[in-house]
Amino acid sequence: GKATAAALAAADMPADIVPDSGFDSEALLAHPGFDLPPGARVLIVRGVGGRELLAKTLGARGVEVDFLEVYRRTLPTIDVGMRDRLEQRWADDGIGIVTATSVHTLTNLFELLTERGRELLRDTPLLAPSGRIAQAASDLGVRAECVLAPAPDDQTMVGTLEQWHARAR
Repeated sequence: GKATAAALAAADMPADIVPDSGFDSEALLAHPGFDLPPGARVLIVRGVGGRELLAKTLGARGVEVDFLEVYRRTLPTIDVGMRDRLEQRWADDGIGIVTATSVHTLTNLFELLTERGRELLRDTPLLAPSGRIAQAASDLGVRAECVLAPAPDDQTMVGTLEQWHARAR
């Protein structure tokens, strides 16, 4: 997506193809300029155990795919007292909306909360930048509205949140 392209440009490694909209494997695969010939070689830089869609699709097209796994997703540690205070505040005062910018972020949050917190999460609107995250939320039993932002960048997420808040009033 555009954020990755900007980071690459800052490192003097400009991206050859950047989708006009979208930021995921699906957007890249749909880009008309992303038509690699069989025998081409691609390096996918990702986290350990990242999605396989791009590699499988390119492999099926005869493209040779290599991976460079540069980070690992882990469940963070949490201060139990802080979590309990957050859940109490959530129950007492409410939280208007929760944001999750990846499926992994959402599943980690779900794992870190107590059952009480999970129930609060299931009943709190969710702001997410993709249908995959919305589907993961549904799979976790989230019953509240899922507000979809068109992209995960800060400006788009905040703008979508502002629009939702104006409607919610």
